[in-house]
Amino acid sequence: MSAPEENKPDQKRIVAALAKKSQVPVDEVAQLYERTHAELSIGAHITKFLHILTLRNVQETLRKRGSERLASPQERARIDAMLVNILPVSLRAQGLRSDTAAGKHLSPAPLESIRLPTLVISARDDRYGTFASAKYTADRISGAKFINFDEGGHTRVGHDDEVRAVIVALLMPSAGR
Repeated sequence: MSAPEENKPDQKRIVAALAKKSQVPVDEVAQLYERTHAELSIGAHITKFLHILTLRNVQETLRKRGSERLASPQERARIDAMLVNILPVSLRAQGLRSDTAAGKHLSPAPLESIRLPTLVISARDDRYGTFASAKYTADRISGAKFINFDEGGHTRVGHDDEVRAVIVALLMPSAGR
């Protein structure tokens, strides 16, 4: 599904700017934009913000591609599999709405009462905004280990080996010796 003609010049300008910033060929960014727009529009009930949502998703995809350069081939395969498994997002709409509704009514948990080994991992650039909550959680659980990254996003791109090693060390302390 293509955008109306009156939006084409603006779309072309945006695609050109994204291509320049990400150092990805314009044709490739244009195809990514069109594919993303089509995928998002399939389950969209409100199309007023579809262009903005498409733009944000394309920007995130391109940003992740930059981060992926740091990732091993195995980690890139993990990311690709994850993306395949979450699409189309429209199939998860009810769960996302439920999570949002539940999140609005959470009361503070008694984190100080947790007495088990705890590992909390987050990245500052996680677009879901989990970093502050992760730090808060780790600070309140006695002995919790907080692993944080400046980059890597919600899926910790570029840090897979390090995260796996920390998880193994937590679950199998003798393996780290």
